[in-house]
Amino acid sequence: MTIERVVLNFSSKCSLQCPYCFIPFDGSKVKYQDVFRIINRFAELNVKAITFGGGDPFSYDFIQKLISEARELGFVLHVDTNGIGLSEADYVLLEDCQVLVGLSLDSHIQGTHNISREDRISYEKVMNHLENLKRSSIRVKVNTIASKINASSLVNMAEILCVYNIDIWSLYQFMPILVPESVVETYQISESEFYDLVSNIHQLSLNYIFEPSTGSTRRNTYLFVSHDGKTYIHDPFSEFKYCVLGSIFDDSTIEKLFLIQSATIRENARYRYLKH
Repeated sequence: MTIERVVLNFSSKCSLQCPYCFIPFDGSKVKYQDVFRIINRFAELNVKAITFGGGDPFSYDFIQKLISEARELGFVLHVDTNGIGLSEADYVLLEDCQVLVGLSLDSHIQGTHNISREDRISYEKVMNHLENLKRSSIRVKVNTIASKINASSLVNMAEILCVYNIDIWSLYQFMPILVPESVVETYQISESEFYDLVSNIHQLSLNYIFEPSTGSTRRNTYLFVSHDGKTYIHDPFSEFKYCVLGSIFDDSTIEKLFLIQSATIRENARYRYLKH
């Protein structure tokens, strides 16, 4: 087994507090030297692709240097951002390093997006980036969590996104991990409801790749590594929590990962991580 992709999360904090977020933020300090060691460890393990996730990676002033170094090591790169820390000054580097940029947007309707994320900042940032990036060669992916709050707007959103010349729209079913029951009741839609929504979107003529994923199809495809090296996956026996494997620097952690046979890329997402 090879480790195809790792999600490297800056899990100290985030500039947003989305109610459904499944990243275990812990407030620990982020040090560039630690993160640099981690990506070199990924190189030793022959990892093919890195997704930098968050909290927003662009909240850290060393992210540009880290992206450059990761690209020099030969990784296929993907950065997910809420758009708040991202600036137009970052575009040149993203283009040069052929980074796939994921922007979080839960609805084309500002009020719905704001309610979904309990946030009044990111909508305008993301929409401005979408407008600016459509004139660049940067590959853009929009990330949307499908829930009770935004489900009725998503078919229209699919059509609106055609205006922005994006490459991929990833529509994810809400996953009830690390969230209270009240959030589950507010957000969760069933798998059958999700499939009905996806079926309606598939009837549209879109100019980008539409990539829907249920919670069940995503569960065994993530290998998370925090900025301090802590390595974890979705718990094989519970949809509500994670299983911590240990430090990415310990060979026993890698042995556990291979034993569980987790962290393979979903087939419907494999094309994202081909060399460009």
